[in-house]
Amino acid sequence: MRAFNPSVGGLLRFSSRQTLSLSLSDNFARTEDPPYSQGAAVITHDRNIGSIEFKVAPGGGESSFCCGNNNVLDLYETTGYQYATTWATRACSICRGAGCPRLRSSCRLPRGL
Repeated sequence: MRAFNPSVGGLLRFSSRQTLSLSLSDNFARTEDPPYSQGAAVITHDRNIGSIEFKVAPGGGESSFCCGNNNVLDLYETTGYQYATTWATRACSICRGAGCPRLRSSCRLPRGL
């Protein structure tokens, strides 16, 4: 079976001498899998991963704060497989100070569509 499975990704980063930075990224992939049974439809699956990150490091980088968000969307277009469609979000923040340990907090929110 022939299939067209494109994948595209991109990253855009704005930075001012590493004191302040903003990163945006997106990655998209589309796959077509053969059917599990004779006469069934081709299984079409789209996956999109997008993220944003903001970083501040005042005072020459002795301390820094970073926060980000990552979204993953798994979309099944084929009739009968929509129940497997999911969307998950992950938020993260990291603080680091001079002489202090690195503090990290993270939260993941899975959701069905």
